[in-house]
Amino acid sequence: TQLDVRVVTYNVAESAPEEAYGELLGDGSADILAVGLQEVDMSGEALMMEETDKSVLWLAALQKQLGTVGQYATLGVVHLVGLLLVVFVKSEHQPHVRHVRQCIVRCGTAGMGNKGGVGLR
Repeated sequence: TQLDVRVVTYNVAESAPEEAYGELLGDGSADILAVGLQEVDMSGEALMMEETDKSVLWLAALQKQLGTVGQYATLGVVHLVGLLLVVFVKSEHQPHVRHVRQCIVRCGTAGMGNKGGVGLR
């Protein structure tokens, strides 16, 4: 079986989510959609918390926008300071997805997350 995969990366520069960003997600043809956002929240609070109000707003906006183009399930969400990685799959494929794992690597001074990376598989 062939799957269509769409990978999107975008620096949101601490902006609020807007419907104008919906075009990044495509028309609903992707079976798997991975969205990586940078600079979601660069505040001091974001250094101390895995999830911030801004990242929650972005996640909700992505889920809402995808709901307008198709039936998608959220497979995983990973936050690290300003990074937000979300992977969606068409609902029809969700029963075939197992063992989803996430990884967060903090490389900043004293193990802080101001430098690092996130992943989902």
